[in-house]
Amino acid sequence: MGLVTPLRNRGFRVEPTTLKDVEDVFSLRVLLERFALVTLANQGLSDTASLVALADAVGKAVERDSVTDYIETDRRFSSLIKQS
Repeated sequence: MGLVTPLRNRGFRVEPTTLKDVEDVFSLRVLLERFALVTLANQGLSDTASLVALADAVGKAVERDSVTDYIETDRRFSSLIKQS
């Protein structure tokens, strides 16, 4: 699925997206995040406080409808998972 198409000497065009496209992306994300969490659980993390705090911050950003905060905290959460 291409979200953006480059146009020669004109910039870019945002391609139309269907509800099925969005559902497919979210389904894939659920699978990837589940795998990441199972992998972390199998490693036996002893200190989960920072992950819990960031997960809570992601949820609060959603409640506030703050896309910027959501993206920032979600990236930090994902980055911390990768480091664990």
